Amino acid sequence: MTITMTMTPEEQFMRDVAYVVRRIQERALYTPTGERIEYKIQFTYLGEHPKSIPKARDEIAVIHKLEELSVLTIINQSFGMPPKTVLIDRRRIRKNFVDLELTQPKFGEVCKLLERGTRERIDPATLWRMMEEQARSMRDVADAFAKPENKPHTITEGHAGFFKFRKQGEKIGIGRDDTRKFKLLQCLCDPHFGITKTTEAVFEAIRIPKDDKNQKLRGTYDARQEMLRIIDTTIGELQKIPQLQGGRLLFHFDDMKRKIWLK
Repeated sequence: MTITMTMTPEEQFMRDVAYVVRRIQERALYTPTGERIEYKIQFTYLGEHPKSIPKARDEIAVIHKLEELSVLTIINQSFGMPPKTVLIDRRRIRKNFVDLELTQPKFGEVCKLLERGTRERIDPATLWRMMEEQARSMRDVADAFAKPENKPHTITEGHAGFFKFRKQGEKIGIGRDDTRKFKLLQCLCDPHFGITKTTEAVFEAIRIPKDDKNQKLRGTYDARQEMLRIIDTTIGELQKIPQLQGGRLLFHFDDMKRKIWLK
C-alpha cells in the first residue's frame, strides 16, 4: 500500500516563500552594495517542472506578497513582456527578470522568522501570520518615530500649495492646490517622501476635470501613453521652478515607466 503525502496549501505557500527569500539572499551576496538585486525567473515550456521549486506564477506571486509586507520594493519587472527564449538541457525555457531593493532591517527579520519556523516547526499558517504581524509592528514603530516635517513635504494655505524640503526650510510656492503641479508633489510625498507609486495611481491623483473629455485617455494603449505624456509635462513644469532646480528634487521612473518616485 502506497501512502502519498500531500502538502496543505499553507505548507506549499510557506515552502515557496522560503525558496524565494533564500534566492534573494543569494543574489544579494553577489550584488554590489547600493545596487538593485536582479532576480531571474524561469518559465518552463517543455519538460516536467521540478517539484522542489515553485512554479513561475507562484514565484512571482510570492515576490508581490513580500512587497505587500514592505520588506522589498519591485523597481522594474519584465513580466508579461516577450521574454528571451533559450534552450537548456533540451528544455525550451524563457527568462524573465525583476529588479528588487530590499528594505532593511525588515527583510533580515523575515529571514530570521523563517529560520525560527524551521527550527521550532511552527505551523505554516501561524508563521505567515507572525510575518504579517511583525511587518505591521515595524511599520507602526517607524511611523511613531518618523519626523515627516524634517523631510520634503507639501503644505497648503487656503488654496495655495507649497513645497518644503524640511520644516525650517524655505516655503516654495508651487501654485493653486488644484493644479497638476501641486497634486503631483502632494501625491509623491504622501504618506512620506520617496514612496513608490504606479504611474496609473499618480495620474489619478493629478487628474483634472478636462481629462474627462480627452479621447486619448479612453483606449488601452493610447491611455497609458497619454498618462505618461501628461505626467512628463507636469514634471517639466515643476523643473522650471528655480528653487527645485540643480538636482535638488529628482523624479525617477522604473525601466518600464510603470512606477515613479522622488529623490
